[in-house]
Amino acid sequence: WSFQIVENIFSVLQNGVDSSIGYYDMFGHSSGAQFVQRFTFFVPSSRIRLAIAANAGWYTLPDLNTKFPYGLKHPKLNLTDAHLESWSKKYLLIMRGTKNTKRTAQVRQTKLADEQGPNRFERAEYMFKMMKSKYPKTNWRLVDAPDVGHSQSKMAEMARRMLRLINSQDKKNR
Repeated sequence: WSFQIVENIFSVLQNGVDSSIGYYDMFGHSSGAQFVQRFTFFVPSSRIRLAIAANAGWYTLPDLNTKFPYGLKHPKLNLTDAHLESWSKKYLLIMRGTKNTKRTAQVRQTKLADEQGPNRFERAEYMFKMMKSKYPKTNWRLVDAPDVGHSQSKMAEMARRMLRLINSQDKKNR
């Protein structure tokens, strides 16, 4: 299961360098963002401090009535609203480039994906608003990257700046 590999690698690194840091941050762009977004749900006990999903093509929605993978309805998934509420408490930034509005062949075009919006920019807002409407106190945030299209390097640079800011705030709070 690819999700478990992440936790295993963190444990190996943590032990290998004898680190006392008990968390990690995760960033993914495009299909990597889809991985990050789903990871935060399917590994509820992960040691992620902050997850950043940038420019995902489409999302697994916090919806127990929509079939997986677009929602969380599946006969082998015995999920409840409590699972969704726990997910809402994760620190997840949904980042989107304000110029990531093209509808290319790489943007999934199915009925259920299109219900989320015609492009990556609008789908990010749909996902965020869906979680926010169910759980107004969610720890999720929607972050726009001004004048950025579907650029991994520009989104990674913005994520790096955000992580630096969070780390500097953490140091001040110690």
